[in-house]
Amino acid sequence: MSRRRRNRSGGVREILVSLLDFLSDNKKKVMPIVLILCVAVTIFIAIRANRAAEKQVTSDPGSTDGTTGISVAAEEAPLEQDVYPEINALIGRYFEAYVSGDVSILNDGIYRTLDEIETVTFEERAKYVDAMDNLTVYTKKGPVEDSWVVYAYTDVRYIGCDDYLPAMLSLYVCRDDKGEYYINADESSQSVKDYIKAVSLQADVVDLYNKVNVEYKEKLENDAMLKELVAAIYAEIDESVGERLAGAEEAIAQAALEAEQEKSDQEAQEVTGESTQTPAPPQEVKIRAITTVNVRSSDSTEASVLGKAREGEEYVRIAEQGNGWSKISFAGSAAYVKTEFFEVVTDGANDTQADAGTAAEGNEGQDTGTQNGGSLGSRTVSDGVRIRKSPSTEADIVTTLYNGAKVEVVANRPDGWSEVIYNGNTGYIKTEFLEND
Repeated sequence: MSRRRRNRSGGVREILVSLLDFLSDNKKKVMPIVLILCVAVTIFIAIRANRAAEKQVTSDPGSTDGTTGISVAAEEAPLEQDVYPEINALIGRYFEAYVSGDVSILNDGIYRTLDEIETVTFEERAKYVDAMDNLTVYTKKGPVEDSWVVYAYTDVRYIGCDDYLPAMLSLYVCRDDKGEYYINADESSQSVKDYIKAVSLQADVVDLYNKVNVEYKEKLENDAMLKELVAAIYAEIDESVGERLAGAEEAIAQAALEAEQEKSDQEAQEVTGESTQTPAPPQEVKIRAITTVNVRSSDSTEASVLGKAREGEEYVRIAEQGNGWSKISFAGSAAYVKTEFFEVVTDGANDTQADAGTAAEGNEGQDTGTQNGGSLGSRTVSDGVRIRKSPSTEADIVTTLYNGAKVEVVANRPDGWSEVIYNGNTGYIKTEFLEND
């Protein structure tokens, strides 16, 4: 047995020696072949490793933000048009509520869930919508089973307008355990939001949005009266929504104040054994505007504009706050203005008005057409600019614009944002990204 092993070992050694001699004598011919084989092996290993990594990403629960079964990558599938009758019926009911302003339709299980701001906006917007026709529903598969990203196209006619304008809404639709389809407005998973955002940036969706936007812009550009009327309607909607929300905030604040006062009175009575009297309200103070400023629903430049206080107009000041704002009585309800743009009206006071030009230099409230270097009307945006639901980089993204898309600028804000209309919807863009046509 040992002799046979030694014979085999000797034979292998002789083969290796012969092979080395051959390689040494033929280096120029053999080395390129060896190099090619090494490169091939390296490529093969890299491909196997890459496939393994992809498999791990799509199956690893850690990449789904804690939501099992959600892949980070959005599926590249073409848009489907009017494929699901149940989804078409759902969107039809949604638009029925959109026109009628009947929130009970939404609360009947088709929209989950509706908050106070959405309710007020829905009801006020319906006052200006006359009809919605020509519904077309485009869908792409959603991030989880029985879910869809929906792009609903429709033609909208506003009250007082003879012509229709194209509009498109993006919605997230799901089906519950009972098989009922509903619009999911309550989704909080970041992975789902990322998926929907990725789908909306796919080429066929971007093309669809651009097509609708071009049609919308052409109609407004060819009808100056329609363009002016639509801008006025959106301004009225914003104002009416702001007034209602301000009234709701005031009622809630007043109720909370009264409850706190009642609690304090009860505690004082328990300690002293005596009843307490409600202190007399503070004496009203009249203030006069020294320039034209915005009147807002709360003490913030981000709050809705309820109207304007004109130079020389007088108002009752309810309270002067420590943050530079004053609470005033405006159109029968509470509102807020910047304290620095008002003077206290007292007996014998000099009625000479302050220099409006000087005061206006720091005026936070003058939303003029050219403030911050922006002009109103049709403007081209920079490539890749996002339209957001509110003037904040933290707000939800409505859509992203590409290839020199145009928007209708209806207002330039003092905080560096511009309010725009795109595809019939109002949104906000950083003014610096609006190009001069």
